[in-house]
Amino acid sequence: ESLTHIHDQPGVLREAARLLRPGGRLVACVWMADAAPSGWQRRHLLGPIVEEGRLSGLPTATDLHRWATGAGLTVERVADVTPFVRRTWTVVIRRFLRALLTDPDLVRTLLDASESERVFARTIPRIWLAQHLGALRYGWLVAIRE
Repeated sequence: ESLTHIHDQPGVLREAARLLRPGGRLVACVWMADAAPSGWQRRHLLGPIVEEGRLSGLPTATDLHRWATGAGLTVERVADVTPFVRRTWTVVIRRFLRALLTDPDLVRTLLDASESERVFARTIPRIWLAQHLGALRYGWLVAIRE
């Protein structure tokens, strides 16, 4: 899941292709943007998620496929598995809210933290909503070096 934190995402795939032996397989789990998010989704969900998560950007499935083939890899699959992981963020929200209600140390920590440290508390519901609206995807890339 680190690809979105790296500035030169296509470069990562080129380096992976260079390091793989012939027949070697690359499997990458990746946060992705929908191919055509609405303007509202870009402005109020994806943009802030990128900024608050300190990401370099969210590729689309098409981007991943293009970058992998451009690196000389043969793509076996780019799979969107969002429906299988979407529940994760519901669990995270529930646990976070429960902790806010029952753990005074957490509340104190959030109040004492800097804005840059508190930002993830706002990002949690944004990620949940973006996934439920289909703007934010989660998937994997499977590619082979021939």
